[in-house]
Amino acid sequence: MKKRMLATVAALATGAGLAWGQGQAPAVADPAAVPIPGVPGAGGVTPVAGHEPLYLQGGPEDPYAAYRNWPYAGGDPGRGCPPHGCGKDGCGSGCNHGWFACGDGSAQIHKAAGGPDCFYFDLELLYLYGRSMPIAAPLISSGPIGSTGRPGIEDGVKVLFGDRNVDFGPQAAMRGTIGIWDKNRCWGMEAVGFLTEQRAEVNRWEGPITGRTVLARPNFNVLTGVQDSILVASPPNFGGSAGTYTNTRAGGAEFNFLRSWAYYDKFKFNTLAGFRWFSLNEQLRVDSHSVLTDQNPADPPVTDITDLFTTRNNFYGLNFGFQSEWRWNRVFVDQTFKVGVGFTHEKLETSGQTRFVNAGIETLVPFGASVLEPNSGSFSHKQFSFLPEYNLKLGYQWTQRLSTYIGYDVFYLSKVVRPGDQVNPNINPTLLPVSQVFNPQFPFGPAQPSMPFDKSDFWMQGFQFGMSLRY
Repeated sequence: MKKRMLATVAALATGAGLAWGQGQAPAVADPAAVPIPGVPGAGGVTPVAGHEPLYLQGGPEDPYAAYRNWPYAGGDPGRGCPPHGCGKDGCGSGCNHGWFACGDGSAQIHKAAGGPDCFYFDLELLYLYGRSMPIAAPLISSGPIGSTGRPGIEDGVKVLFGDRNVDFGPQAAMRGTIGIWDKNRCWGMEAVGFLTEQRAEVNRWEGPITGRTVLARPNFNVLTGVQDSILVASPPNFGGSAGTYTNTRAGGAEFNFLRSWAYYDKFKFNTLAGFRWFSLNEQLRVDSHSVLTDQNPADPPVTDITDLFTTRNNFYGLNFGFQSEWRWNRVFVDQTFKVGVGFTHEKLETSGQTRFVNAGIETLVPFGASVLEPNSGSFSHKQFSFLPEYNLKLGYQWTQRLSTYIGYDVFYLSKVVRPGDQVNPNINPTLLPVSQVFNPQFPFGPAQPSMPFDKSDFWMQGFQFGMSLRY
């Protein structure tokens, strides 16, 4: 009897020492001799054929505390099989999840998650603030009667649109994540996709013939070397209106392979590698409408001018990073950091149109006020770029399967083209349809406006609210 007691004490002491050094208690050689407090039935654990009885980490005085404090997920306390694997009976081989060890048959339960998360699905609502769109040149100006709408040249003339950034404000976005682990929870796969809403800014200015405001579309005349403009409304001679429209939308997807290096009650750590795609699509449109009622009130001549800049940025690259999690009972903090390295396919499309209507006869010219023959068309370029992202979550585990969280997300793309950067204010009037010296067959002077194809960086950041289901 005395020898049996000494053997039992020695086994428990050895288990406590290993739990302290390795974060996990070993199997007990003689489970029938060790009663499980709080578990109905026999005073010991009956082994299952082919499986050694596995116990959770606990204090030396109670190595089975986790059995009583958390629900079972497939394990049977009467059989000595804690819910650690992804097998049908909860007695899969499991992962050691000490550093760089996997699949040796000594698993540890993730109690706070209510069991193994072999399959998971996350759904998130995000509110993201993106970097504002720069507008490189003045596009719409206003001034008092008698002025010609040249900002910086004439008193009282101010810029209504341009020479500033367009701030779209917060964009709502949805993001979904689906993932699966193998039965040992060593290797996994994860797919992520997100899409923001399209945000737009619309502006309209009126300059009636009976009003007192001049509207103009300013430019720089490369032949004379001075600031110039196209008059849109000039009371009391003619009236008109001008408007701008800008929009932005982002989205993306990624697919990663996961490797688990640590999986404990209080800490998890995974690395990831895969492929990532990110897309940013934006547009800038400027239009004006002039009605020359002083020339023919019954059928006045009309001039409509439209310029359109559209950009599409698609990033394709390899994705690398890590995921970590810290837990305190049901509260958890997750971090994810990843970097995409690859190239961005940048595409820019520009078009313009001037429409004249005089005595019922319509004439269309395929150029506007900012998009003329030298910078009209489609342009593309591939640019090496990188896309880092950091995500932080604070959440609470409500049930075995359900948790909710709030968080912060930020990412950065090193190279993109944006519509406002592509506006070139330098104009050769011989290429301008509304100019008195318009001569597309025999132009003279420099081929302006040229296409700058300027590039900048882009970032988005904001808050997230999410829900996670794990099985």
